Amino acid sequence: MRQMKIAVLAGGVSTERDVSLISGKKITEALRRKGHKAVLVDLYFGYEGDITDIFEMESTIDEKLLAITKDAPDIETIKSYRKGDRNKLMGPNVLEICQMADMVFFGLHGAEGENGKLQATFDVLGIKYTGSGYLGSAIGMDKGISKKIFLSAGIPTAKGFTLNKDDHDIKRDKAPMPCVVKPCCGGSSVGVSLVHDESEYGPACEKAFRYEDEILVEEYVKGREFSVGVLGDKVLPIIEIITNSEFYDYETKYQDGLAHDECPANLTPEQTTKMQTLAKKVFDTIKLETYSRVDFLMKEDGSMYCLEVNTLPGMTPHSLIPQEAREVGIEYDDLCELIVQEAAKKYNIMEMPGLTVKSVCEACNGKLTGPQELYDEKLFSITADSRKASTGSAFLAIKGARVDGNSFIDEVYDKGAILCISENPPKSEDKPYIQVENIYVAIKQIAKYYLSQLDIKVIGITGSVGKTTTKEMVASVLSQRFNTLKTAGNFNNELGLPLTIYRLREEHEVAVLEMGISEFGEMDRLSDIDTPDACIITNVGHCHLENLKDRDGVLKAKTEIFNHMKDGGKIFLNGDDDKLATVTGPENLSKPVFFGCDKNNEIYAENLELMGLKGSKATIHTPKGDINVHIHVPGEHLIYAALAATTAGLSLGLTLEEIEKGISEFKTISGRNNIIDTGHMQIIDDCYNANPMSVKSGIDTLVSDINRRVAILGDMKELGTDEEKLHYETGEYVASKNVNQLITVGPLAAKLHEGCVSAGGVNSVHFDTIEECIENLPKYVKQGDTVLVKASHSMGFSKIVDVLEEM
Repeated sequence: MRQMKIAVLAGGVSTERDVSLISGKKITEALRRKGHKAVLVDLYFGYEGDITDIFEMESTIDEKLLAITKDAPDIETIKSYRKGDRNKLMGPNVLEICQMADMVFFGLHGAEGENGKLQATFDVLGIKYTGSGYLGSAIGMDKGISKKIFLSAGIPTAKGFTLNKDDHDIKRDKAPMPCVVKPCCGGSSVGVSLVHDESEYGPACEKAFRYEDEILVEEYVKGREFSVGVLGDKVLPIIEIITNSEFYDYETKYQDGLAHDECPANLTPEQTTKMQTLAKKVFDTIKLETYSRVDFLMKEDGSMYCLEVNTLPGMTPHSLIPQEAREVGIEYDDLCELIVQEAAKKYNIMEMPGLTVKSVCEACNGKLTGPQELYDEKLFSITADSRKASTGSAFLAIKGARVDGNSFIDEVYDKGAILCISENPPKSEDKPYIQVENIYVAIKQIAKYYLSQLDIKVIGITGSVGKTTTKEMVASVLSQRFNTLKTAGNFNNELGLPLTIYRLREEHEVAVLEMGISEFGEMDRLSDIDTPDACIITNVGHCHLENLKDRDGVLKAKTEIFNHMKDGGKIFLNGDDDKLATVTGPENLSKPVFFGCDKNNEIYAENLELMGLKGSKATIHTPKGDINVHIHVPGEHLIYAALAATTAGLSLGLTLEEIEKGISEFKTISGRNNIIDTGHMQIIDDCYNANPMSVKSGIDTLVSDINRRVAILGDMKELGTDEEKLHYETGEYVASKNVNQLITVGPLAAKLHEGCVSAGGVNSVHFDTIEECIENLPKYVKQGDTVLVKASHSMGFSKIVDVLEEM
């Protein structure tokens, strides 16, 4: 990895200040041994000298402070040493040093560092850092909130409740006995007490309240204590914490002889797998990043309880995660380097293999203006977003309808970009750039060349409906074995596809790329860029008919994906679709494999059991055997995504067990059949896109629920000359289903409303605008309802979802 300037933040004013300083010192030394320019900076005291050459220093901290004391640090005494305002979180020049760094390594522990405030600040300022983002950090730090999330996600945890200092009455608390009382957002077991009876409860609360205004009271789970580290996608071996005392408090944790650790823990293979799986589930549920540590208790009967998550765990050489890492051959210096690498992956600043300034010039027939020695410079990212430019970036200066990228060229150079790629010279004539005739053509040429340098399998996914869902399902399955990159959001067109390809790095083994079109020839151009090894076509429906005319036109346009597939490429098709069932494929490609619910397909599903908003179950029959799958997201149509993922998984050699696990772990993304439980109603947020087929699927999902059912539907765009007829027929379909209330919005949706009313059977009301709809929502949507919200993305129905969440 290239040399970086790294600011290691430690200290601060949390109760874990001592541990943080030792961690920070050791991290800094390790990173320097790895060739980086790392400097240790105390978050609270900062550095008052000249910071010009700050990264040539090893530390800005007094060596006398680098020791762990028997007792938790006296924060008020520490604050008394501070010059100036003692209530400020950051000392002098801290922010400036972090802005100068390529990466900030958080060696902080405890509230001031793990609670998300610094992470949010750095996100706004564009400062890159190790560890989780502000949201995961804030949730992980708050034991009360994280406990609620664990319970809602089915992660076992001890029962408990939170108490506020201003509203606390020992007599009415009804705390379980025995119980544990601790600060809600503290760490290192500071202020924690084991309470045996009511006489100990009051003093324990007083002790905890000395540290915070909110505390947690939870049942005492007697058993063995364990911790599991997660590093990126890797779950580390389990470590057991064995104490010589009844309880694991601060003194026990940090004084020699009071506790020892055993790694790997003495557990059965089944117990090990279960605990590691729960740890990864916690990591994913709270949306953590880079690394973390999850703590567990296990009773004698083998039942496990998640205690908490540590988003910035201790990093002294003797801390838990370094011990776990050593067990799998990762020594301390390498662990620190791996954490930096994981953060670099998050920010997409890892080296792009085979891509230099010279190769970029040659790929796009561009002309470099600038020093010739720049030719051999390696690129670390290519971006069209000036906010994501960083050291080693090439910036694509795109002149769009609303924003001209050329106006941000000076800004990206200030962030460390090597050069820009533009049709016009930058205003600063001394800055290097590659001049091209057409920026959009250049973007595709560079992406095609870059992908050719990678040893990676490409699976292209297209179809009228379900592309994104299928992409997510396929990626979930393939990720069980391979390092898989998938298209993010709606980056599926002639600009989005290259930008997705630019995110690929050497560690990736499979790319699952969504490919969306609206006209003839577009799929041909897309497949020329990514030259798929395999393709999946989900279906052929009524979409983009203003250009493609009819379903035969849609079929012709979609199957252009075959034009540039690699010889012997594999074709996976929905055999239940009458148009796709006729496809034979070109001679240079493998014979199509069909999937569906019809038994004539090579891979088919039966015994489909719809479980409402709890999803569905089915048996999938394959040439390798049968799989009983549980899709945890509602929608009958999702079985086709599961079938496509099964077909793709088998083609790449996955086991049936891996495929089943990948389907079980599938989750939706926001705006795509996403279930939101507000506590007062259930919202099916499916407002990203819409056409007649997907709306009907959404209605089928809605009516599978037992609550009062409301559908809020808007215009379906790009349906061509038959758009009014198709809206009307969709309204008739709604009328045939068990929907209690239909609300339509928009000029085209008026036809949908008309079709529903004409067919009878459903209460229906129409509004011309979203504003009118929102104003009248309380009249038609009640507490306890299940509400489907669906329309084409341009309708902006996410505003309706936001209002429903607050009702």
